[in-house]
Formats: sequence, C-alpha cells, structure tokens
Amino acid sequence: MTDENVPFIPFDDSPVMAALEKHWRAQRSRHFHMVAQTGSYSVQGMDIVSPPSLPDPKDLLPTLETQTLIIPAPSIVIVSAWQSLVSRIAKGSRKLEELHWKEFEDLMAEILETAGWSITPMGYTKDGGADIIAARNVEPGVPIEMLVQCKRNRRSRRVGVEVVREVWSAKWEKGSHQAMIATTSSFTKGARTRARLWNMDLRDYDAILDWCKRMNK
Repeated sequence: MTDENVPFIPFDDSPVMAALEKHWRAQRSRHFHMVAQTGSYSVQGMDIVSPPSLPDPKDLLPTLETQTLIIPAPSIVIVSAWQSLVSRIAKGSRKLEELHWKEFEDLMAEILETAGWSITPMGYTKDGGADIIAARNVEPGVPIEMLVQCKRNRRSRRVGVEVVREVWSAKWEKGSHQAMIATTSSFTKGARTRARLWNMDLRDYDAILDWCKRMNK
C-alpha cells in the first residue's frame, strides 16, 4: 500500500478539520491513517467587521478585529491500516479472495511480522518463487530464514503440486531454511502430500482466516 492510499477521514467540513487534514497529509505514514472523533473539535470567534461609513476600503484595515479560533486539544485515534483490514476479514465484511494480490502479500507480511518474523518484501517482482523473505532467531540464537510465496486465488482455484515444486526449488536455490505457501483458496491432495514429504508449510483460506481472528482478539 502506498501513502496515497492511506486516507484521512474527516467527519465535518469545519476549518479545524481542514487544517487537521492538511497537517496529516504532510505527516502521513505508510502504516497508519487518522480518524477524527465526532464532536472533538469546535470553532468559536468573531467574524471580521468594519464600520460601513468609511468609503475607502484601504481605510478599513486599521479598524478590523482579528478573528479568533479557539481550538481545544484534539482527540485523535491512530488506527493501524492493517489492523483495520484484519478486523474486517475476521468479522466477514471483507473476504480474502477479494483482496488485490499486492494487498494479500502485504497482509501476509503483517501477519508474519506480528508473529515475530523480520520481513523483507520482494517488491512485488514475482521473481524466483519468493514474495516475502521472513527471518527470525530460534534458541539458542540461531538465525533461520523462510521463503514465502503468496497465491491470491479464487476459492475454486486450488493450488497444485507444480507450485509446491516451484517453491521447493526456489528454497534450495536461495538457501532458505524453510518455505511457506499461503493462499486465499486451498491445496490439492497432491500438493499437500508433496509438501508433507518436503516439510513445507501450507496455509490455506481457513488457516489465514483463523490467523486474522486471533489477531483481532
């Protein structure tokens, strides 16, 4: 997800909300968006006034009263964009198969990072069978690396044994310790059999949905 896709959601068109929106767009980050709570802001003050009897507008300037804006301390809620997506998936308002394939890769990276992995996205290149490289240390401090391929498919389009062979080959080529295939559909019987023989981790629709539900608690 790019910065341009991270929204600022105002609840009204007041000058304060416009100022907050301008500030947020200047300070926005990749992982978060900002929501202003209803009733958190108010504007009070006097409109600029001038005596109507003076004929020349330039003579009005010294008599103008400055408009005053009184802005209380804002109540801002910072919400993780991916936490929001995980919540919608867990509650059923957003389906995994509806995600764009890039969005699915980013979701898997977020899930793995939450589980303690250090994530290196491969930049959506679809190069060499790896979409994500995940790394972590296992006791007693031994680093391991896992190659992850993400398959955003329709529920009816199952992942077959040929994909398992492709990821297995990429795992050995890159020297990774483990390999995972994550999909928004399911796996064929042949794919599951081959993955068990090669000790590969397969995560289907139900497994990823369960991840999202546990993250949403």
